[in-house]
Amino acid sequence: MKAFRAIYLVGGLLFLAVALLGGAWWELALGEPAKPVLYVGLSPFNFEAKLLGSQIVEAPPVLNALFLALRALTVLGASTIVAGALLEGKPWSKKLLNLRPLTMSIGFAILVAAATMLLPRYACSAFPQLAQLAPNLPEALAPFSSGHLRINLYPLTRADGYLDLAFRSQFTPSFWVALLSGALCLAGWILSKRGACKTLEEPNP
Repeated sequence: MKAFRAIYLVGGLLFLAVALLGGAWWELALGEPAKPVLYVGLSPFNFEAKLLGSQIVEAPPVLNALFLALRALTVLGASTIVAGALLEGKPWSKKLLNLRPLTMSIGFAILVAAATMLLPRYACSAFPQLAQLAPNLPEALAPFSSGHLRINLYPLTRADGYLDLAFRSQFTPSFWVALLSGALCLAGWILSKRGACKTLEEPNP
């Protein structure tokens, strides 16, 4: 097996595992890591929001159908990469190789970064009470952040004081595995292009 096909094969298998196993790609946990008060997990295939361990938001049927379709397309894309890498003797096998792991993981990261940076600021400007209640909410929702979310108790209890809750916002190992599979597919694509260029440059006997 050529090197670029072996790299594609590893990348395709990793991406297939991520799609089948599921799990959040980005998560926000408010409170103790072992038992967070609030947990939000998001991936291209699922969304969950839990308060004290209980689901508080149910995705509508349309969104569940979209998640299911994205998972099916991801499994199909990863399977075609694996098939294209293994079917070396078929002239059309290269057409099965794709960069879907790279485009999906980068696209997801961009959407999460944009949403977590823009939505809290918009919410705080649209609802001044929210900005007063949680002054550092935008910082808490940044993709890579940890610390304490400060809750102003005065709007709730009319008593001066603050409550600091630990928070963690991060991309999960599932996301990094998806990104790694995308990087491997990109490396395989580069190697395949270099091999094609060398073949064209070789003089005919």
